[in-house]
Amino acid sequence: MFQRVEKVPMLNLNSSQQMQFAARFEELRQALSQPDRISLWDKRLGFWATAADRHLPLPIITKTLREIVSADFREIAATPGIGQKKLSGLLMLLERAAGTNPSTLPQSEAAVQIERQGQRKAADFDFSKINEMVWGEWRETVRRHRLETLPLGRLVSSLRLVPRVMWEVPLGEFADLSLNQLLAKPAFGEKRLRAVWDVFRTIHQTLRGVEPDAAVGFTLAIRRVLNIQNWILESWQSGEIPSPQQLREQFILPVFEQLRLDCVPQAADLSEQRIGVHDHPRSVQHLAREFHLTRARIYQLFDDQVSALRVRWPEGRGFAQILYGFIEYESRRRMVSYDLTQLGTMLEVLFARPNVRRETVTANRPATLAPGFEQGRELDRLGADAEADADLEIDPQAVNEVVTTGSQV
Repeated sequence: MFQRVEKVPMLNLNSSQQMQFAARFEELRQALSQPDRISLWDKRLGFWATAADRHLPLPIITKTLREIVSADFREIAATPGIGQKKLSGLLMLLERAAGTNPSTLPQSEAAVQIERQGQRKAADFDFSKINEMVWGEWRETVRRHRLETLPLGRLVSSLRLVPRVMWEVPLGEFADLSLNQLLAKPAFGEKRLRAVWDVFRTIHQTLRGVEPDAAVGFTLAIRRVLNIQNWILESWQSGEIPSPQQLREQFILPVFEQLRLDCVPQAADLSEQRIGVHDHPRSVQHLAREFHLTRARIYQLFDDQVSALRVRWPEGRGFAQILYGFIEYESRRRMVSYDLTQLGTMLEVLFARPNVRRETVTANRPATLAPGFEQGRELDRLGADAEADADLEIDPQAVNEVVTTGSQV
């Protein structure tokens, strides 16, 4: 709980600012105390945060809504590390919480269960046993198999474990550092260390005892991505058009499972509803009203997912084009009806170029093999310095199984 205080000087705020902050907090507390919002109380404040947010109240980001609603504003303001900008960030997150429709949460709760299952791997990882010898073995495995150019985010348990600025950092930046040198890196706290160690350990365990062969190459990938990719290739090579149910089970749902591990729940909720994964698709305007967000903010969250998929599955955009083009071509050639609207919307929302405003394929506008990929206007993104406060301590408790695919060269 928060520190109990009798009287607190409100930092550098004047009396007018104090009243404004306190009054807005009280309004949001009343809104969150309504019976239809009680189901949100056990969620932590970080549930409504994204990597692009700035000035987040990190000292209380792990508090639940129950704790915050039950606290006096003066107690929160007295928390060490909370200043005027952090208080503004707190009110921003509370506004998102107050604008959350609890009926949209069951989908998110299912994703939470997936994330919790992955906690076992992190719990079994005893970082206290890492020493120079162990770290040296891990580094040697990476160098021996020439994986220095592999980005850190490709194999990390969850992209939410690391700041976005580290998603595409090549492993070579760490492979030549001793353990002491790694620990001495500026602004390199436990969170970043755990992510680096996790990836290097995973590679070592996967390739331990495997000797490089000049005639054989391989690719490291998380199993979910590899399964999606193999299914697309098998469908294409077989010439059989996948049924809508197969498309949903083998492509659409696995992609969203991965997004829920790597992105904040709100982002996945928005794209699911935009595409119509569990219900009829909703327009961006409708989502903006329902979630109390601007359309620009929604597009920004879409682009965050595009970036995450590009790190996890760099060939994903190409494979998505192959799948769409194959189904479209074969259904026309065989003169069978096939509704590609949902798949087309998904490609435009999740596999488009980052920072591009997407135009949805509709039945009245014929699609190409790359719907929406060649058109679009640059989106004026808000919060240009989105990485400044990206070290939000959110534990997604997620895990990805890493596998290799081999080919003779």
